[in-house]
Amino acid sequence: MSAPTSVWARPLTAREVEILQAAADGEWGTETAARLWLSHETIKSHRKAILLHLGVPNITAAVAKGIRAGIIS
Repeated sequence: MSAPTSVWARPLTAREVEILQAAADGEWGTETAARLWLSHETIKSHRKAILLHLGVPNITAAVAKGIRAGIIS
């Protein structure tokens, strides 16, 4: 059995950081999608990747972890 991969094995992409910061600012996924000219499904995919990368169950926990890690403000 191999050891679990660290959630910090790769940094968040610039787009993922932007989407995480938008969530921290209280923006809904649909609002972020409209502002960035992306589909809501694309935003959902980015958020899912953020959750997996940070090893958290939801976007609220991702925001908290992002703030603690200094990824977002």
